This record gives sequence, C-alpha cells and structure tokens, in this order.
Amino acid sequence: MNRATFSPLMRATRLAEKIGVKDLWFKRDDMLPPLPGGNKVRKLEGYIARAREIGATRLIACGGTQSNHARLTAAMACQHGLDCTVVLRRMPFGDDPMYAHNGNQLLLQVLGADVVEAAPDDNLDALMDAESRKARAAGETPLIIPFGGSGLEGTRALLPLVDELAIQCREAGIKPGYIAVTNGSHGTHAALIAGCLMRGWGDITLGYSVLHNSAVAVDATNALVIDVLEAEGRTDLISAVDCTVKDHALGEGYGYPTQAATQAIFAAGQSEAILLDPVYTGKAMAGLIADVKSQRLDAERPIIFIHTGGMAGLFAYQQILATSLP
Repeated sequence: MNRATFSPLMRATRLAEKIGVKDLWFKRDDMLPPLPGGNKVRKLEGYIARAREIGATRLIACGGTQSNHARLTAAMACQHGLDCTVVLRRMPFGDDPMYAHNGNQLLLQVLGADVVEAAPDDNLDALMDAESRKARAAGETPLIIPFGGSGLEGTRALLPLVDELAIQCREAGIKPGYIAVTNGSHGTHAALIAGCLMRGWGDITLGYSVLHNSAVAVDATNALVIDVLEAEGRTDLISAVDCTVKDHALGEGYGYPTQAATQAIFAAGQSEAILLDPVYTGKAMAGLIADVKSQRLDAERPIIFIHTGGMAGLFAYQQILATSLP
C-alpha cells in the first residue's frame, strides 16, 4: 500500500442501535488531510503523481458550486506548489447567499484557486479544455482532472482502501457483511467493487446514488470496474462484475436536500458526533437506513459505511438544516 497512514475505522454502537442494525462501523476517510478530507484525497494522490510525471504547473478540475473535489484539488495544489483552476457549475437552486458564498466556496477563496463559473447547461469538459489552452498559451503545463477525480488514475489510487479495511477488520475481529458508499462520479464505488473482487470478498458493496438514476449509475460504474480490473491484470474477474446502485435516496437530484438525509445527518451527529453532509454521505446514510427498515438488508451482518467527507457543505446548507432541527 502507498499510504503512510490509514484513515480510522470506528465503531458506531449508538447509531447502530438507533437505526436497528447489530454492528455498524465508519471508515473515516473524512479525516484524511488536507483540510476536512474525504475520498477525493485518495483519488487526487493519483493525479498528483501524474502531475509530477509531466511537470505540471497547474491543476484544472470541475464540479458544482459546492464541490468537495474542487476544494480538495485546490488544497493539494497548494501543498505541492501548483496553481489551480476550478470550473464550477452554478446550481439551479443556489440562490441562497450561504450556498453561493459559504462552505467550499469560502475555502476556495482562502486557498487562492482561480474560479470559473459555468451556467447550469454548460459543458464542463469543454470549459476545462478552454482553461487548459489558456494556461498553455501562458507558458504553463496544465493537468486536467476528470469530473470527480474518477478517471482511471484516480480510481486505481483508491484500491488500497480495501487493503486497509482488510487489515483493520482483522484487527477488530469482524468480517464485513456490507460496505455502504455513495455513488456520484462512480470512482469510489468502482474501486471498492474491484478491490473486494480481487480480495475474494465478492461484491458486498451497497452503492447509493447521489447524481444519476440507478440505470445510468450501474452502466458507468460497471464500465469503470472493468477498466480497473484490466489495468490491474485481473481480467479473470470481469465476468463477476455486476454492481447494484440504488437511487431511492437521490430525491430531486444532485445537491437537492432531502428530509431523509437531514434526519440521517442529525442522527449521526447526535449519536456519534460524526458529521455527514446533505449532498453525499447524508443521502447514502438515508438510503442505508431505508434499506434496514424495509428489511432489504440482513441487519445481523456487520456494515461498514465509507465516510467520503463533505463536512464543509454543512455550512452552505445552514438555512435548511436550521429549519429542520429535530
């Protein structure tokens, strides 16, 4: 494994009791540095390595107004002495000043990123290409990072997560029954599936979509798993690739808050002091809770929830959270 330190694996006994499962654990990737971390840190380590290879001087990333990926790209650019441009799509529900200027937006200012605002219907890839050409014309060497960091480099950089889990589960004396995770740009879920297959665990993942409907998410995730397995020389496992992504916690779409996600945020915060967010982890936890209540899962099997970060987003959704206090 490439990482010098693991993110913690923490048992959540009070939340487990509250939602009705026997054994619940959090893999705390939200605690990875820099800043409030998340799964994007692991992905970006792969792109930082690529940046070194090509002598890049500027990272270019994209996302929504409150993109965690954009904020962490800017943070890692600072740490490695690189400039950073982020192309951010203005969300159609983002008129609240707290949403438009607080949270990750505020942190991007502190980190000195160059922010390019895109309209809701703009092509983000085309805008990143334009920023890349501009940088080259200025004598810079840019590196474009795919949406969500979920290209092949970023997804493969997540594979050690499963190795970490195997070590930590052995030390904790548990065998994971389910691994629950958000499915947005598909990379984290795809890496978990590939890693579990390579370790012989089978596909024990529970993917909860926060961006696409389940059909779109399944196709994209399966394709990325196959790419990873091919790159890892494990084509023997491709026939076993058949992921499941659930979209019952998605609500109106990406970034739109839901009552179930808000309830999950308060439940995790007040029982474990674990901070989920309205866009990613709150919705994934809401999906998990719904599956437990409907008995679609075996509540006796240990569940590991991959905490992919997003705490800064809480401050952007302040008004919604404040009016939803239990």
